[in-house]
Amino acid sequence: MIFLFSGAALISFAAVFVRLAQVGPDTAAFYRMFFGTIALVFLLWRDGSLRRIKGRMVGYALLCGLLFALDIMSWHRSIHYVGPGLATLLTNFQVFALTVVSLLVLHERPGRLFYLALPLAFVGLYLMVGVHWDSVGDDYQAGVGWGFLTALFYAAYVLGLKLSIPRLGGPGRKAFMTCVAAATGLIIGCWMLVSGVSFVIPTAMDFMWLAALGVLCQAAGWLFISRGMEGLSATLVGLGLLLQPALSYLWDILFFGKPFGVTDGIGAVLALGGIYMGVMGTRPSAGNRKKIR
Repeated sequence: MIFLFSGAALISFAAVFVRLAQVGPDTAAFYRMFFGTIALVFLLWRDGSLRRIKGRMVGYALLCGLLFALDIMSWHRSIHYVGPGLATLLTNFQVFALTVVSLLVLHERPGRLFYLALPLAFVGLYLMVGVHWDSVGDDYQAGVGWGFLTALFYAAYVLGLKLSIPRLGGPGRKAFMTCVAAATGLIIGCWMLVSGVSFVIPTAMDFMWLAALGVLCQAAGWLFISRGMEGLSATLVGLGLLLQPALSYLWDILFFGKPFGVTDGIGAVLALGGIYMGVMGTRPSAGNRKKIR
């Protein structure tokens, strides 16, 4: 549990570091992967696991890296428009998109709790952004749109991992995630070259925020979570992962002065509760389980 909650807490600062670094969303995404990959390669070298990187693994990593690159770049745009808290909360709506895709592609039917979670989460979201929708401005509305797009790309990325990892075997999971981070950075870097986005980090402080984003959030955070998930019940894992959007929302209020009223509070509680119920509801019941061919 210590590893799980520590990892979720570390990742909750990712949106904060993106907001603090005075660079564009794609530049922040690139350096997140750049510094994260360096940290992961060092850990693989220390463990003597670099040899686990195989040609077949690279192919799967490129596919997952493309989906993760689209996810990260969309999320960073959402952060710049609506702030770390709401952008992270919107990303976690991926549980609903992933469940729909899993139902269509993998024929995995969710449990009954999922159908209660869906309206609850969206009612909460409406209280947070829908009540004053006409007065929030075009940038804010665009940020909400980028947030939902992030959820879709993140769901596709998680599905890609779900299909790739079993084919590669458990022992090579850390090596595979390192390849995914490297592939994601490569794809984002190529996009920046084509679109003319600068790679320049303006100040030493910006360098520090981006290094922290890559090392603490991309590398350490997810390694802690993957370690902590082993041996814990699905309920505890769901609660641990819910800590990330909850803390990101709190950091937005404390560090960036995000307005927070009664309606926002009720909406956030309902949305987070719906997301948690959605995570729990994605576990198929015994009567609904189907074998995946």
